[in-house]
Amino acid sequence: MCKIILPICCLLLICCLAHPSHGDMIILDDFESGTLAAWNVTGNAWTVGGAAGSSPTISPFEGGFFARSGAPNSGGALDETNTGIMTSPVFHVTHDTLEWHAVGWSGQFGNGLNHFQILDSSFDELARVDAPLSDSWTLQSIDLMILGLNPGDDFYFRATDGNDSGGFAWIGVDNLAFNGNAIPEPSTYALFSALIVTLTLLRRKCNT
Repeated sequence: MCKIILPICCLLLICCLAHPSHGDMIILDDFESGTLAAWNVTGNAWTVGGAAGSSPTISPFEGGFFARSGAPNSGGALDETNTGIMTSPVFHVTHDTLEWHAVGWSGQFGNGLNHFQILDSSFDELARVDAPLSDSWTLQSIDLMILGLNPGDDFYFRATDGNDSGGFAWIGVDNLAFNGNAIPEPSTYALFSALIVTLTLLRRKCNT
């Protein structure tokens, strides 16, 4: 019996330890669907598109689409005076780091009206990152553990364009993703501990 049970327990133990390693990236939304259907969008600013016919031209960081609240020196749906908010569907913490690429402005020198937020399950703000004040893509990164989030916790990502001026008043986001270390949920640690105890007891029993 021991010859059967011990290998099975060892296999289960290996499965508990076999989680994604440091550096594995999990894309949450790269906007390649070409739509914000999964997001809660208010106002008239946020759209998904490819390279904007603007001056300068703003292209996706990667792929064919990105989410944007306008484009420099554009009109209509991409007019910089448009304002609005887009809030993600609920995400669950599986890694210690959330990252995204951001582009755009909130006034030429920064006024905080255009920004990104991490919200907890009650939509309370945990962190805020202002627009990068650049026409070039900038990597943004947040340590979710420092914010007090734990494995399995729910959270939301929000992008806000509150700047209704006619210039330096748009932002964009692409490749929202988990990165860094995968963090098993507490239930995984409990299973791991139970298997260690079981293996110890089985070894003692088989050696008697």
